[in-house]
Amino acid sequence: MEDRWTIAGLDALLCLSLGRPTAITYYTTQLPQDRPDEHINDQNDYATYPHPASETTTFTYHAAYFALTIPSLDILGRVFHQDRRYGRSVAKGWFAPPAAEEGAIDTSNSMGSFTYDDALRLDGDILAWYNLIPPGMRFDPDVDTAETLLQHRPQWQINQTLALCVKVQMIRLILHRPYLRVDPSAYTHSTEICFDASHAIMCAFKAMSGAKSSIAWSW
Repeated sequence: MEDRWTIAGLDALLCLSLGRPTAITYYTTQLPQDRPDEHINDQNDYATYPHPASETTTFTYHAAYFALTIPSLDILGRVFHQDRRYGRSVAKGWFAPPAAEEGAIDTSNSMGSFTYDDALRLDGDILAWYNLIPPGMRFDPDVDTAETLLQHRPQWQINQTLALCVKVQMIRLILHRPYLRVDPSAYTHSTEICFDASHAIMCAFKAMSGAKSSIAWSW
């Protein structure tokens, strides 16, 4: 299960970065859960993911990374007019399609059907989702620095924290930059969102440098 979502996550990240359509269009494997093995079940209770928790597990980053594949595919599908076909059990909870679409295959993925309100809703979902990530895996650009991260987190956790932050903010930039190219004055929300996302990415890069993070080269 993790191997399949690792491939899907890498594919979505590269496609977003390079502006290319994804070759993966169908998913039936359920999202991995950031839970102890004894709490994992076969029920579709993914609306609780990621569950509010104060502790970061060794799988928190990976579960979050896999979950970000859903909005990534949503954006790619709208841009490249693709027929998005992944199992609805995968999409339930965060980043889910509207309830009226549940159980149906979405074949109307042109940008014409993707309104500005849809973009703002998806951005809000991403932020709300990120705020449910355990604090030990979140990065606050206005508070966290290389020094504070080194004081409170091991190096592996710092690497994962910064990588997750960059990916989240990169997705937000890709979602809203097209509106700035059309008319920045008409889409003031996108202007603010792109500024905030860029600020967070720059702060993350600064923290990577100060903490001598091994992931800095990959970005």
